[in-house]
This record gives sequence, C-alpha cells and structure tokens, in this order.
Amino acid sequence: MNRTHAARSSRRSIPVYREVYQRIRSEILSGRLAAGARLPSSRTLAAELGIARGTVVTAFQMLAGEGYTSSAGARGTVVNVALPRVRKLRP
Repeated sequence: MNRTHAARSSRRSIPVYREVYQRIRSEILSGRLAAGARLPSSRTLAAELGIARGTVVTAFQMLAGEGYTSSAGARGTVVNVALPRVRKLRP
C-alpha cells in the first residue's frame, strides 16, 4: 500500500480517519490489497502518516464493521478473505 501524507491534507473537509478509511477501502476494492493481505499495525501506520493512533484505530474499526477487514489474532488485521474477488477493469 502506498502511504502518503495525504491523510493530513488541510484542504479537505472530511475528517482524517475518514480519509484513511477511504484510502484503505479503495486499495481493497481495486485489488491492490488482496484478500488475506496483512495491514500494518495501527501504531506503525499512524507513525508513517504522522497522525494519532486513535485516528487509525477508528478507520480500522470502520473497515472491520463493514466487513472489509478482520482480526487474525496475533497476526494482526487482514483483508477479509470472504470478500469477492475484484476484477480489474481495463483502462
């Protein structure tokens, strides 16, 4: 997953947790994050993006609540393997 500081954009009117959620959701739906792929820990992702860990935790909770991710115990958070495979569209 390409991580940028876009989550900190002050020009956008949506909350940062929502931007993180939308970015990860987009990566999942596009197929760039495959079923079973492990997401970085909330601490790691927060540090990389320069945001509070609670912001990332909120985004992860939203993704889990909608079925995009699931907890794999000590393995961390992974993309839900029950999601249908995404067909890549031709440009």
